[in-house]
Amino acid sequence: MSGSADQARRLALVGLSRIVDPGHRGVHQAVQDHGAVEVWEALRRGAVCEPVSPELRAGASLRAEGYDPAADLARLSRFGARLVCPGDAEWPAARLFWPQKPRLEAPPLALYVHGAHRLDEVVERSVAVVGARAATAYGAYVAGNLSTALSDRGVAVISGGAYGIDAAAHRGALASTRTPTIAVLACGVDVAYPRGHDRLLRQIASTGLVVSELPPGSSPTRGRFSYVIG
Repeated sequence: MSGSADQARRLALVGLSRIVDPGHRGVHQAVQDHGAVEVWEALRRGAVCEPVSPELRAGASLRAEGYDPAADLARLSRFGARLVCPGDAEWPAARLFWPQKPRLEAPPLALYVHGAHRLDEVVERSVAVVGARAATAYGAYVAGNLSTALSDRGVAVISGGAYGIDAAAHRGALASTRTPTIAVLACGVDVAYPRGHDRLLRQIASTGLVVSELPPGSSPTRGRFSYVIG
């Protein structure tokens, strides 16, 4: 793929991530069938794009009005983060592919990554440690100790950056210092959510990775907590 064609594809993936929430199976299938650029142009205009529903096309077209994906890439660059797409050297293809089945979210189209480590290398040996926000002291203690032990053994701990078990997992992994921890957010990588974890998320980004399917500046919503990055 030429440099200009690859840049057009990257801009299209950024555009799709702005106008359609992650995990949409129809959009993912359309990109596999037609390519990101064709799907982005179709949805931007509200044109037919199988198998995307008319209702989604209408909403996506409204959100695309006056929007330039290059502005999101520029904002991402200013923040010191990057876009990682399928085909990039650090795209963890083996960890981000699964069959499309009913009630399963589609794999990510692209990821926004903040941190110096390579995403594919960090997730090669990794495990998710997640749980309740309203965690008991014992639950947080166990999550922290478990995460420290995993990190000591070279296993990256992945969690969601939230209060409760998530925070305990990240802090336990950070206490080890051997293996990076990864925070997967339901908002932009440049958005501190929850606000009280601003310092924790900065620490994770400085020694590990902060990752999201959502473009920079995106706010968390209830629906965005329902999808899972595999």
